[in-house]
Amino acid sequence: MGFLSQLGDGAIQLGGGMKETDRMVERAKRINMLTLDTCIQKAYEQKKEYPQITGFIVTLKHLGMSDADGLEIVVAYMDKNRKAITLDGQTALAYIRKVNTVDEKLLNLLDGNSSAIYEL
Repeated sequence: MGFLSQLGDGAIQLGGGMKETDRMVERAKRINMLTLDTCIQKAYEQKKEYPQITGFIVTLKHLGMSDADGLEIVVAYMDKNRKAITLDGQTALAYIRKVNTVDEKLLNLLDGNSSAIYEL
């Protein structure tokens, strides 16, 4: 069983049919750039409350057909066995960020793939 399938169908909702007005609101909520250093810092902060965190998987999804539509980044925490950490047995300990771009370190981690694992 793969890591993403462990997250379950209801753990993280991606995609959906948005109207153009919804897209405009979503663009306003986006942050400009997500960096790998920010993801690592947040993981260490979360590790204080969830000591079983040993790393995370980062998944990138394009929100539309052009770069102007932005990206959706999912960062889900994993344990030493590379299993998803869940809050209640079903909901993954993860967060989603809508961004305009990512930094070079995060791009290098992804290495042309849509997801990658980072171990702390």
